[in-house]
Amino acid sequence: MTEWVPAETIEGGKVVDANGENLGVIEDVMIDVNRGAIACAVMACTFPGQGDRLLAVPWSALRRDPARGCFVLDADRETLALDTRFTYR
Repeated sequence: MTEWVPAETIEGGKVVDANGENLGVIEDVMIDVNRGAIACAVMACTFPGQGDRLLAVPWSALRRDPARGCFVLDADRETLALDTRFTYR
């Protein structure tokens, strides 16, 4: 089933891990203009001892949970802190 939502409901959306722990907030979405689809979400995340970082999270890695009003990412904060592949800037 196709679900359409306004971009403004994605930006500012809370991102949690599988246990419901807060990971960050979606600051922006990046569009693949050739495919006409969201490529990734730019997530603001704070890491203890490292400060704030923006992460480019592949859109396919996020699952929308409308019951809780958030997005779920199957990764924990420690994994994200160590993995620099997704650092946006």
